[in-house]
Amino acid sequence: MSEQENLMNCDQCEQTFRGTACVSKGICGKDPDMESLQKILLYGLKGMAAYKAHARRLGKTDVEVETFIEKSFSRL
Repeated sequence: MSEQENLMNCDQCEQTFRGTACVSKGICGKDPDMESLQKILLYGLKGMAAYKAHARRLGKTDVEVETFIEKSFSRL
C-alpha cells in the first residue's frame, strides 16, 4: 500500500491532532478504514434524520425510526 493510500483526514473526535485532523492513524487508535466507514455511516444517518424531520413536518412519525437514528448516532 502506498503512502498516499494510507492517508486519512479524520476530524470525528475531540482527540484530533492539534485540533485539526489525524492523517495517518488516529490518536484514538482508529485506522483509515474505520474512519472511512464511520464517515459513510454518519452521512447516511444524517440523510435519514433529514427525511425523518421532513416527515415530521408532514405529520408523520415512527418511533422505531427515531429510536434507530438516536441509538446509531450515540454509537458512532
